[in-house]
Amino acid sequence: MAFMLLSDNEILSLVKAKKLGISPFNRRFLGPASYDLAVSDEWWVLKSSVKSIELSSTKLSKRPWQSYYIKKKSKRLVLEPNAFILGVTKERIKLPSYLAARVEGRSGYARLGLSTHPGVTLVQPGTDGRVLLEIKNVHNVPLTLKAGERIAQISFILLSSEASELYDNRMAIK
Repeated sequence: MAFMLLSDNEILSLVKAKKLGISPFNRRFLGPASYDLAVSDEWWVLKSSVKSIELSSTKLSKRPWQSYYIKKKSKRLVLEPNAFILGVTKERIKLPSYLAARVEGRSGYARLGLSTHPGVTLVQPGTDGRVLLEIKNVHNVPLTLKAGERIAQISFILLSSEASELYDNRMAIK
């Protein structure tokens, strides 16, 4: 079954009709088939006390990811080689029941060693919140991240039919 990626014209039309939410929206961030996402000044850095994390769905459901991290607010953050952090977009994304989306890093930043969103890239229909970004420095030198940098992009996918169940936003970052 085929899916359809939305073009800039379709994205703009849905945003203007308030059927797709991107807030704040900046027309300059709109590409031919995607929209650039800027990282905010909110970062989650692994607590120094964490020596290991057991990857078990049972344990993770009892101890959410937030319990392993410290939230920091900063306009700039130095990401050491091989370091992994979480960031959150400035933009709030609100998807209707007939759209899903994919978030990926931008190639210019990847060529400099920044891996953005290497894991889960699917944004489910019904999502209403800011996007959590998985950020890793794969270079052998430190990288400086700045709030407001457009390090990721989101593309929108038209589903073959409306989703019968929408994403549960209890864990969404508002």
